Amino acid sequence: MARDHDGIDMVPKFKQRSGAIQIFTPWELVQFLKHVRDEMPPFLAIGAFARLRHAEIQRLDWRKVRIANRFIEVTVQLFSVPK
Repeated sequence: MARDHDGIDMVPKFKQRSGAIQIFTPWELVQFLKHVRDEMPPFLAIGAFARLRHAEIQRLDWRKVRIANRFIEVTVQLFSVPK
């Protein structure tokens, strides 16, 4: 949808709230993950259990992220060595 489309006026503006960071209980996190879009659980689980921030998760090479058997393994390349 183009930014100048009339429908954009119906989208509420995001206002960042300042306040304490909330910590989900295991039950709350399970309930949350049950009700998100199908493509979201890997992103959210990595944030919740691997303690990666949003920007760090976005930079992941998802071909190297393996989620299997309820175990999250994230590999990262710290630096590259010229060949």
